[in-house]
Amino acid sequence: HDSFTGSQGLVVKARNVVVRNVLVQNVRRAGFKVESGARQVRFEDCRAVRCRGVFGDGFIALWAREISYKRCRAYDFTRIGFVADTYGEPGSYCSQIIYEDCHAEYGHNASRLYGGGEYNSGWWSEYSHDVTYRNCVAVDMTHHGFTATSGIRPSSMAKNAAPAFQFENCQCRDTHNGFIVRGYKEIPVAATLRDCMADIDDESAFSVSGLAGDS
Repeated sequence: HDSFTGSQGLVVKARNVVVRNVLVQNVRRAGFKVESGARQVRFEDCRAVRCRGVFGDGFIALWAREISYKRCRAYDFTRIGFVADTYGEPGSYCSQIIYEDCHAEYGHNASRLYGGGEYNSGWWSEYSHDVTYRNCVAVDMTHHGFTATSGIRPSSMAKNAAPAFQFENCQCRDTHNGFIVRGYKEIPVAATLRDCMADIDDESAFSVSGLAGDS
C-alpha cells in the first residue's frame, strides 16, 4: 500500500493565488497542497488523479485560511480526497475553507487496512473551523464519506466556542459511513447539515457524537 516513489504534485506557499484548470496525476502523497500560513488561495476546475502512499490525498490545506475549491475532483487516491488540517502545529487551525461543487471518488487501500492509522474518506477536516461544503459528493470510499472533527482549540478561539462546519446539499454513495461529525476531548463541534443524503449499506449514514455540547 506504500510501495510508491515519486514527487508531490503542486505545492502553494504564497498568498493571493488562483489555480485554474490544472491536472495532477500519478504522484506520491498529495496532488495539490497548500502549505502552512498560506491565505486567499482559490482552486477552480482542478483534478487530482492517482495519488498514492499512506498520505495519498487529492487536495490538502495545512494551517491555511481563506481557501476555496470550486468544481474540483479527486479520483483514485489511497487516503483522502480533500483535507483541511494542521498536522499538530501548536495553537493553529485551518479556517474559512469552502468546497463547492467538488467530487471525491474511489478512495481505497488506506493504511488502516494494513495495520496503520489512516482511513479512506472523501473529505476530512480536523483542527479546522468555519468549513463549508456545498453541493459536494463522495463516492466509493472504503471508510467514510465526510469526516469533520474539532481537535484542540487554538488560543485565538474563545473558550466556549465550537469549531463550525456547514454541509449543504452534499451526498455520499457507496461508503462504509456517510457523515461523521464529532468533538474531540473537551472541544465540541457546531454542525449544520441541510438537504444532505447518504446512500450506504453498512454502518451510519449520519453520526454526530463525542460531546454533550455538540449540535
